[in-house]
Amino acid sequence: MEISLKLKDNIFPIEFSLDKEQKFSARVSENLIQGELVPLSDNEIWLKTAGRTQRIRFAREGEKMFISLHGHVYEIELPEKEEALRPGHGGHSTEPGNKICAPMPGKILKLFVKEGQQVAADDRLLIVEAMKMENEIKSPRAGVIKKINFAVNDLVSVGQPIIEMEFSS
Repeated sequence: MEISLKLKDNIFPIEFSLDKEQKFSARVSENLIQGELVPLSDNEIWLKTAGRTQRIRFAREGEKMFISLHGHVYEIELPEKEEALRPGHGGHSTEPGNKICAPMPGKILKLFVKEGQQVAADDRLLIVEAMKMENEIKSPRAGVIKKINFAVNDLVSVGQPIIEMEFSS
């Protein structure tokens, strides 16, 4: 996933990825940073990199995320296509292909549907647990569950397709 870091009037693109074990890699220009994210609370994590551990606090507002580190606040703009990260979006993405994607890194806590099942708009599909918060994901429209790519207790990264659906017209 590509995000943008805004420092004063400068914008820096960052390539970011997170795996199932909460290990991340971020590339800013030619610099590669790798480490681990450890959730502490709903808006706080430990960032472990190269033997150092740092506490990071964050808050989300619309398509922006604000990160507090060492007394400085940094603004990150989330990618437009990453609809699942926008507040009020309901935790799903309806990108081409009718995939319901992970709105944040976390663990599949519950699945309420099975492959082949008919669902109505706003039916509960699953719960993703992230940083000790349960995030309910609902169907954006009526349709049929075609494929479930993860099981209960599996870890998911932002944007990974959890459920593939065929929506009704």
